[in-house]
Amino acid sequence: MKKALSKTLQITATILMGGVAAFDIVGGIGTICAAFFTKDYPPLWPLLGYQWIYQIFVFVTLAFGFLGIWVTIALVRKTEHAYRNTLLVLAAGVVFYTIRVYTSLYLRGKAAPTNINWYFHMIVLAVFLLFRLPGLRQHAFKDPDDQVMNGVSGGLTSIVVGIFLAFSTQWVAASHTFQGVNWADVIKGQLIIVGAGFILGGAAVLAVNGYRLFANKVQIDQNNHQMDLVDIQ
Repeated sequence: MKKALSKTLQITATILMGGVAAFDIVGGIGTICAAFFTKDYPPLWPLLGYQWIYQIFVFVTLAFGFLGIWVTIALVRKTEHAYRNTLLVLAAGVVFYTIRVYTSLYLRGKAAPTNINWYFHMIVLAVFLLFRLPGLRQHAFKDPDDQVMNGVSGGLTSIVVGIFLAFSTQWVAASHTFQGVNWADVIKGQLIIVGAGFILGGAAVLAVNGYRLFANKVQIDQNNHQMDLVDIQ
């Protein structure tokens, strides 16, 4: 029972970590307008003179996104130190987004949607800390040979990340719309294409591992049937 619960939590946590990575990548790209094209967006004029801060934010946010991709892949494969590295990336992310949120509040008076990413990092960190509990610790991301589960985890993560990317411009519309124009629509097409790729790739991985599960079940049934015949004889 505990092992089944641990597997379910591991898949859920891996999906959430993939979401964190996607959020960071999109957030880094989305900060480019504030960092490099501040004069083109009147609501961002309070940041004039502070662009250098947001230019740093762009590169650090993207760095966290790529680190998130790295640890997500490690979680799927259950490589050595994957869990520890994930905790470090999430904890560092919480610290970074705390600085970023309060900087935006001070300079602009608001921090959306960066504050949402900040909350998300804290929630996902809390989920991963659950694996420190007795009964879950010994099973946490320590079975690299379970290829089917690894495939299911990777496939579901890819699908969820794809959905997030494909619809991300709509989710940030409230904080990115000025005079009826959603600034995020500039990269809407690209995000939809990339998101669709993740969704299709994840679906393919799930299909392959579904076939493996079916084939393994058939093989087990055949072996049991042969053993029954031997017993009868």
